[in-house]
Amino acid sequence: MKKEREKYPWYIYVLSVLVLLFTAAWCGKGIWDKKHPADEQFIQSIYSLNADVTAEDLIKDGYLDLTDVQPEKSEQITSFFHKAASGQEAGLKTFTRTSEGIVVRGLWRDRASSLQEIPYFSIYVYHLKKQKDESTGQYFDPRCYEAESPDGITEVWLKDVITTPATVEYGDYLLYRYRTAQ
Repeated sequence: MKKEREKYPWYIYVLSVLVLLFTAAWCGKGIWDKKHPADEQFIQSIYSLNADVTAEDLIKDGYLDLTDVQPEKSEQITSFFHKAASGQEAGLKTFTRTSEGIVVRGLWRDRASSLQEIPYFSIYVYHLKKQKDESTGQYFDPRCYEAESPDGITEVWLKDVITTPATVEYGDYLLYRYRTAQ
């Protein structure tokens, strides 16, 4: 006697194919992320800038000009700090004009730091004219602090984070200044 095969409803086959496709997409994304991590792309976008790029070009590309005292507190910077403090991946690109040329700063909160008990982010400092990375390898706490001066200007300072006893303590870092509403 011939044994008859049990027939499954059509939706079981469709569901099986969808599960296989979802699994393949999830694995593919993991492989893509390992080969092209977002932090590497962020850093390379800064380090690939030409020495002759202008401040106007940077502003068009979404960089914040923090050269002078800002007229008010920056919502973009505040948003970056909120994302970084909550453990989300976040990036912010700024620049300042100095007597030696434009200095670009990239603030980055990566997924590796989300494994730490204390959230932190890195700053990548790149001097365009010299085409030189001036980063110190220092990490900062996204819970920055502000210091208001009597002349109505508030400074936003980043707190240095010591991750290991072997790490050099560089100290806090002045990110930008803004006028306090009076």
